[in-house]
Amino acid sequence: MHTLFITRNLEPDSPLVHWGARNDCAVIGRSLLRFAPVKFWLPKPCDWWFFYSPRAVTFAADKLALLPMPLPKLAAMGPGTARALRQHDYGLTASFVGEKGPELVAKEFGKVAAGKRVFFPHARQSRKTVQTILKDQVKVYDAVCYDNQPVELPDFVYAN
Repeated sequence: MHTLFITRNLEPDSPLVHWGARNDCAVIGRSLLRFAPVKFWLPKPCDWWFFYSPRAVTFAADKLALLPMPLPKLAAMGPGTARALRQHDYGLTASFVGEKGPELVAKEFGKVAAGKRVFFPHARQSRKTVQTILKDQVKVYDAVCYDNQPVELPDFVYAN
């Protein structure tokens, strides 16, 4: 039997786990990163909040409860982030879901949000690709809302 090591946590019903079971391959999924919240200030009122990842939803979406109504529209980088918004305690819905890479997402989102104020909560290590591309089309507000660091001395996994 072969062993495949994936550097992210996998749910038991993950397609990769099922693939391994069908192909006589043990699949081990373990993240080599740890995540921690970072305190951040809310921006001035914004028209949109753009979430780069499900992790950004985890660490920033609760702050929406602190905003006056009406809430800003929500944008998601990919269907996984849109799903994280829906599964959030508040049951949030993305008005824009970008797909097919950050450059194309920026182009499409720029059409929707041109001239608007957009908040980008992100990781400390974010490349900030979408907001950088859009800096001349939208008013960008951003904040680091979480940090990711390597796990110290991860356990050895033999994969073949």
